[in-house]
Amino acid sequence: MKTFIQTTLISCFALTALSVAAQDDAALLKKAKKIHEKAFTVDTHADTPMLLLRWI
Repeated sequence: MKTFIQTTLISCFALTALSVAAQDDAALLKKAKKIHEKAFTVDTHADTPMLLLRWI
């Protein structure tokens, strides 16, 4: 019985911690999307020469 109670408490704690982490991730994702929308993005195509070497 003692083991069952300990397992139940640990499981509840873990689920609570995971739900809090998921909420933090959602807030972080929202903040990252806002930054991404405001940022100026430049694609330099620096990977193109490496891809061309595959055909040689």
